Formats: sequence, structure tokens, C-alpha cells
Amino acid sequence: MQRELTPSFIAECLSYDPLTGELRWRERPRAHFASDAAFKTHLRTKAGKLAGCLDLSTGYIVIGLSRKLIYAHRAAWVIMHGEWPSGDIDHVDGDRLNNAASNLRSVSHAENCRNSSMKSFNRSGAHGIGFAKREGKWRARIMRDYRDIHLGYFSTREEAVRAREEASAAYGFHENHGRAK
Repeated sequence: MQRELTPSFIAECLSYDPLTGELRWRERPRAHFASDAAFKTHLRTKAGKLAGCLDLSTGYIVIGLSRKLIYAHRAAWVIMHGEWPSGDIDHVDGDRLNNAASNLRSVSHAENCRNSSMKSFNRSGAHGIGFAKREGKWRARIMRDYRDIHLGYFSTREEAVRAREEASAAYGFHENHGRAK
């Protein structure tokens, strides 16, 4: 039986522990199911157990509910606040599996991007830093409001990193931005 994923419906289906971030299936009412068999199967196999599974393509926990997929961190937010977040949900520490209340915050997409981990293809070991072969120097840059801002060329990697750190602070990037995964 397909139902709209309202905050109240999600709270009827899942319980949330704000300290651990765990979501568990509740003993749902019979009205949530199309048949007695489906209801009994839920009680026998799911009620009280951890909800969701790891989506390997995104690294987030997803939960199948009413024939739809919902990210566990969004479900946690809905249960805590009784409403959908106004923007993205940011995992403050960068751990996509840590859905503890203290680790979740509702932010704009741009702000969420200012708390991202270092990309796997980064070869310099520092966020926003690369070696410019043609110039023979280290280049520092930063993205702000979807614009690439050139911070300059530097003789040493350390100077480029310092310039990037100063720009990160000036542009309001989160202190965890650029952390290693």
C-alpha cells in the first residue's frame, strides 16, 4: 500500500535514537499494509530491527518506505523536527553513516559544499591546491557561489595552502572542509 511520506507517517513507521543516529522499524499499524500476510511479515521480520541498508553508489543509508527510497539522515531530521528540512542535510563530521542528532544540520546546497571532504583524485594533498606545470608554481583556488576564484601562484606548496586556508576562513567554509575521507 503506497502512502505519502509525510512527517507523521515516517514517525509512525520508524523510531529514532538521536544519540546513536539509529533508525528502527516500529510495530506499525495494520492499516499500513495491503494484507494481513504483509502485516504479519513486517511484525515477524522487521519490527524492532535496524531500518535501511547502505547505498554503495552514494555511501548513505537508504530506507525503503511506501515503495519509495528515503535517505536515513533525512528521515532522522523529519522525526526530530516534524518537518522536512528546507535544504540539504550536512553531516558535520563528514561521516555519511553518522546520523546522530549532533552531527546533522540543515544547510543550503552551497553551504553543504563548503563542508566537503577532499576528493579522491586530489594529488596535492590539500584542498584547492594544484601544481601548475606551465608556470612551475603551486596554484591556489577556491569555489564561491559557483565561481572559481584564483588565489594566486606560489613558489611553495605551503604558501599556497596558507592562502587557501585564509580564503576558506574569509568565505565561511566549515572547519572540516577538505578533510581526508
